[in-house]
Amino acid sequence: MASPSDTLKSIAVDFLTRCAAGEAQAAFRDHVHPGFIHHNAWFAGDAESLWQAMDANAADHPDKVFDIRHILEDGPMVACHSFFAESPGEKGMAVVHLMRFEGNQIIEFWDLAQSIPEQMANKNGMF
Repeated sequence: MASPSDTLKSIAVDFLTRCAAGEAQAAFRDHVHPGFIHHNAWFAGDAESLWQAMDANAADHPDKVFDIRHILEDGPMVACHSFFAESPGEKGMAVVHLMRFEGNQIIEFWDLAQSIPEQMANKNGMF
């Protein structure tokens, strides 16, 4: 579990990286507050539903690519802007994870994703 000297950003990175690697149950145990809720529309709003889905996804896609590109911390909130693909070589998605902390534990979680199109009108790309 994180010590009081850990930054919320480092906790968020550890949490997301472990979840993507198939260690969601352990990541939740180490970093999630007992009163945790999330806002993913596809799963019930409790911790167990989400870590089970994350671990199942990791098992189904063991070669997934997850790369945090930007991370911001503002008070008890951390935002991570990441690249995610279920397998190498895929166009993948841009994903934003928002986490609200209570102390050094994640108490509230949001995830938003946008597929990377084959052709983009925006020459700046998504990252």
